[in-house]
Amino acid sequence: MRADDPESDAWMPPPGPVDVWWRGTDTGHLMVLRGHLWTLNDAWRGRELRLLRVIANEAGREETEQHLRVLLGSARITATPRVVVGDDPIEAIHRESRDSAAVLLGFVPPEEGQEIAFGDKMTNLMVGLGTVLIVWSTGEVRLEA
Repeated sequence: MRADDPESDAWMPPPGPVDVWWRGTDTGHLMVLRGHLWTLNDAWRGRELRLLRVIANEAGREETEQHLRVLLGSARITATPRVVVGDDPIEAIHRESRDSAAVLLGFVPPEEGQEIAFGDKMTNLMVGLGTVLIVWSTGEVRLEA
């Protein structure tokens, strides 16, 4: 159920794709696998799985998209790679994923004493999005296995 639609059925997924925001291999592999498994669930079947990455400038678009395609191909996972160019990753995530059924975001646990700032940053990142799954991994999951 989306907070902005109290009439929606909490057991039915909202319309839209499942977005995985790629930031690197350690947590990224687990997020892609989780997103893929999510789309195999009967209620979520048929949802587009998108693998998105924010980069700072247009010059890296082709190489980054190719990297995402190779990663998905080696894992034999069907997903749409999408490279978003922008200097503000939070704004890019909000813009690209505001209408998504689910969003998977990676994180690294905060240093001791930084928990409140971390909580504020994550809250700011998730505001306005529907279902969000935040993921941290030790890096032991590999898609190529």
